[in-house]
Amino acid sequence: MNSLRHMCAAGLLLAGLGISAASAQTLRPFDRASRDASFLKFRTALIAALKRGDIKYVIAQASPRIMLGFGGANGRANFRKNLMGDKHIHGPGMKEEAADYRRALLRVLRLGGAFVRDKRGLSFLAPYVEAYGTLIAQAKRQGRKIKDPTAGWDAFETAFIIRANVPVHAYPNRYSKVLTRLSYRIVRLGKPTILRRLPNNRSKRLWQSIRLGKGRLGWIRPTDYHQPVGYRAVFRKMGGRWQMTRFLAGD
Repeated sequence: MNSLRHMCAAGLLLAGLGISAASAQTLRPFDRASRDASFLKFRTALIAALKRGDIKYVIAQASPRIMLGFGGANGRANFRKNLMGDKHIHGPGMKEEAADYRRALLRVLRLGGAFVRDKRGLSFLAPYVEAYGTLIAQAKRQGRKIKDPTAGWDAFETAFIIRANVPVHAYPNRYSKVLTRLSYRIVRLGKPTILRRLPNNRSKRLWQSIRLGKGRLGWIRPTDYHQPVGYRAVFRKMGGRWQMTRFLAGD
């Protein structure tokens, strides 16, 4: 347990990420799940269940009081509605909404993360973007001098490129000129966004503009970045077994 506690120390993990002045605008994905065999086994089984469409299994891995948002519609019953689709919530687009929700959860699980210890014990935060933000905050509270490239940025305008060599297009069209390619960069989003309207007054983001400096904008696909206010999950070991205690987006 002592080795695990030291492993989870914010300062040690941040040092391992290589956050420095030289790489202040870059954050490579990281995953510390393998440092706890029981959690790694839990997450592997959860990913497999999502891929084969075993929603019953996925729901069983959630805490009975899982937090799903900030509006009070929490718990396993609502988690099931989101995973399966509910006509009263999603309207005629329920199947597509549910599929997007399941894909979002799978994406979060695949994007790594890290263990964090607080007053309630040990937890795993996913994706790595969420873990990074929490570890930075912990380090600052401890009085550590940490280089935070997102300091002062609006969380809704901040995005982390999650892939290597992501093409940044001149226009929201994959055939348009590629202005540059970015690998794991931390970027600021621009105002223009291309959306596809869905039933029940919902929409799906197809392209997002980013700021390239000197007033220039470029365009990337939503699958190439993740935001701090995007979907994230928290897992805790409760009663001897890991459970998902949070899966939400927003701020």
